[in-house]
Amino acid sequence: MRRLFFLIVSISLAVPAISQSKHPFTFEDMMKFKRVGEPEVSLDGKWVIFSVVDVDLDANTKTPHIWIVPATLVIHGQRDYKVDVSQAFQLFTTLQMLGVPSKMLYFSDEAQYPNKPQNSQLWYKTANDLVDQWTMK
Repeated sequence: MRRLFFLIVSISLAVPAISQSKHPFTFEDMMKFKRVGEPEVSLDGKWVIFSVVDVDLDANTKTPHIWIVPATLVIHGQRDYKVDVSQAFQLFTTLQMLGVPSKMLYFSDEAQYPNKPQNSQLWYKTANDLVDQWTMK
């Protein structure tokens, strides 16, 4: 299930980039992807830790990074044609199944970013509330 989660994340991040340039998918293209490790949830359920590895073909190196994040906010608009809405729901469902603290904000009348004032206000309020929840004591 964790591998499915990171496959979904990788695809959702890669689809917009790949769709912009129309050429056959090459080994070099594949090496541009970041390698994301399996997430581990802390014992108290408040943090998620995972690794990300950057690959530099020219230098023949791999650079690992460790990320510790408190929660995940999935935001998606129905009119975002670069990433299908089902991917956002799959990501959120996977996060919930893994026990990762997460919320989803879905706009049926927006694309990538909310343009309508009421949606924009909700977007900022939800993001700020989540940051406050995990940074305030």
